[in-house]
Amino acid sequence: MRAHRPKGDNRHHTSVPYHALPKMYFPKFDGTHPKICIDNCANYFSIYVVPTSLWLSSTTMHMEGNASKWWQVYKQQHTNITWLPLCMAIEQEFGADDY
Repeated sequence: MRAHRPKGDNRHHTSVPYHALPKMYFPKFDGTHPKICIDNCANYFSIYVVPTSLWLSSTTMHMEGNASKWWQVYKQQHTNITWLPLCMAIEQEFGADDY
């Protein structure tokens, strides 16, 4: 009997197998420590091999409080938002040098 493997599973893949990774929660962002949060998001994306097409939605759906309110206004005022411009806007709005 063959073991079930997800589509696209590659036996020669160099990343850590998903079953070996500890469960880590995606970082929340409430408007404090933006650079730390952005770094934590990037680390999460790297560890879990998250496709870049999901970075924006993954990040913004984990915004809370003032950050979430800011995002609601920001996305109405901007089109074609991508990861790097979002990071720069977050740092500009919430302070890049917070540590």
